[in-house]
Amino acid sequence: EQSPFFKPESCVILDRILGFASIVFLAVTAFLIYSHSFDLPIIRQTIYGAVGLLIFAAIFFAIPGFAKKFSFLSFLIPSAKWRQHLTELYHAIRNFHQHQGLLWFCLALSVIGQVAFFVTSYLFARAISIDIPLWPFFVLMPLVTFVSLAPSLSGLGVREAGFVFFFKAWMTTEQAFALSLVYDFVFYGSALLT
Repeated sequence: EQSPFFKPESCVILDRILGFASIVFLAVTAFLIYSHSFDLPIIRQTIYGAVGLLIFAAIFFAIPGFAKKFSFLSFLIPSAKWRQHLTELYHAIRNFHQHQGLLWFCLALSVIGQVAFFVTSYLFARAISIDIPLWPFFVLMPLVTFVSLAPSLSGLGVREAGFVFFFKAWMTTEQAFALSLVYDFVFYGSALLT
């Protein structure tokens, strides 16, 4: 029988959690250093909300018995089969705490990947003659990523609006929209090539 440690669903969910943690870590670090440069309250609120969500996820999976406090919400999942499946998935994710060295290694790789992603976005901006420092990308690109998680077709439309909204203090609306189109071209183009 397959070990719960290797459940594909738990690996995917843990990958998303680690990716989210690395994005939040980088955004918070950059924001703490450069907070005086951001006037929009929604940027601060979004970052604090993301930190809160990450802390909740860490407590939910790390502290034994904490998840049971939410068992009263089980009525939201009417199917007994789905409740059983989610319970198994929860325990499979919890089993990863036995491999903390591997988790920290994966988190470090995720941070490196996110840094490369932010630098690439910065290079896209420079390639289309947008004069902007590198550090705003470490705060604003995570926010664009969070917005892109809204229900949509792979973030299409929502992501472009996120670029325009969050980058408007650093470039014109036309430049922010152009940057989002360059990003889309590379994002969807690379997906088609793989």
